[in-house]
Amino acid sequence: MVDHTTNKQPERDPAVTAKKRRDIRNRNDIVGRTTLELPSLSGLEPMPLFPPKQEPAPAPHLDAATSSPTISAPKEQAIVSAEPPTDATNKPPIPLPQTTDARLRAVPARPVPNQSQQTSGLSLKEITGQTITGQTTSHPLKRIRLRPLLKALKAGLVLALLCIIIGGAFAYFHISTSVPQASNAITLHQRASPTGQRSGATPGESSIAVGDQPIIELQGYRGNVSIAAGQTGSIFIKTSGDQTTNADNLHYTQSHDEQGHDLVRIINQAIHQSINYEILSPRATEVRVTIDSGSIAIAGISGVTILSTNGNISVQDIAGPTNIATRNGDITLNSVKGAMTVQTSSGSIRGNTLDGQIKATTRNGDIVVQHGTLHEQSQLQTQQGSITYAGTIATKGDYKMSTQNGNVTLTLPATSAMQLHANIHSGTLNNAFRTASGPHAQVSINVDSGSIIIKKAT
Repeated sequence: MVDHTTNKQPERDPAVTAKKRRDIRNRNDIVGRTTLELPSLSGLEPMPLFPPKQEPAPAPHLDAATSSPTISAPKEQAIVSAEPPTDATNKPPIPLPQTTDARLRAVPARPVPNQSQQTSGLSLKEITGQTITGQTTSHPLKRIRLRPLLKALKAGLVLALLCIIIGGAFAYFHISTSVPQASNAITLHQRASPTGQRSGATPGESSIAVGDQPIIELQGYRGNVSIAAGQTGSIFIKTSGDQTTNADNLHYTQSHDEQGHDLVRIINQAIHQSINYEILSPRATEVRVTIDSGSIAIAGISGVTILSTNGNISVQDIAGPTNIATRNGDITLNSVKGAMTVQTSSGSIRGNTLDGQIKATTRNGDIVVQHGTLHEQSQLQTQQGSITYAGTIATKGDYKMSTQNGNVTLTLPATSAMQLHANIHSGTLNNAFRTASGPHAQVSINVDSGSIIIKKAT
């Protein structure tokens, strides 16, 4: 027997159904209004806390007469009503989904803006602390570009180094072409006289009146110098040059030194200008010549001081102290009396009829003295060359002679008394004198490679 009963919906209480509908409407309204404004990050858009539920399609109504399977109605449906929403301020907060909570935790917190400031959404640049057009963060980071500064410093250092090199080269060139200072150079102490005269000079002839024992100082760069004895009471100067000689660079100055002697200065201020000098002065004149390049010849005066760089030097008939120093050139002395100090770097030293204390020094060259009379402490020294001396030696004198490569030959009177101290590294010794028992001179000779020959004059 078949039961054809009809499946009927259970009856519901109208009051309960209306309350459920109001609750559903209130919840949907809160969900619809409760959205979270997230920062406008790249790829993220504001979204509601709860996605809106889609209402299912209404169940089809089945006729009681049909025999199809029974379809149960949904438990609850969200029925949208036109009634106004109820106040939900006193409702408890609705928990957020886990995905939305994680997103909020990933976003850094931002400071609460002041009420006076206009609130606006933060951008990614503001959150990361970078500068926005027209606005900066509270502590902006400024990037200092050091590479251009380092390049500028390097360029400055290179320029300074080049200036130092150029200045050093110029100074070296100037010093190398300047006059060498002799170790025994005489220091000049002079005082200009208020009544001193000063006049310009031109290449030609000039005459200057002087008193007894005048002093001539000549300072030049290039040119030949010739000074000889002339008339008493005047100095005659004759100069000559080439077509490029400028008369404004040559000056004469006359004054007095501390002893009251006339001091005449002849100065050529042009470095590359060549001027030749011919001077006649009183016999009692003291001459001081400083010149870079050129030959120098002085004769018949009382004292000589010469400083030169390149050129041969010759002095003759000098009655006073003689001081000569040059770098490249030979030195010749004839009929010179008094203390003599001569030195050259590359050149020979030759003397004839010398009477006094002699200190002759050269590096590359021979030392030859004929008809000499040595006194006190005389020295003849060379490095590459021979030493030849013919003359007399004082009994109480102390004499030293040395060479590295060369021979030492002494020719002395047979009556000479001396004690020889010879030192030879490689060579021979030939001494014709015996050691004296009475007053005698001390003679020391050092030879590295060479011979020592001491013989009697015939």
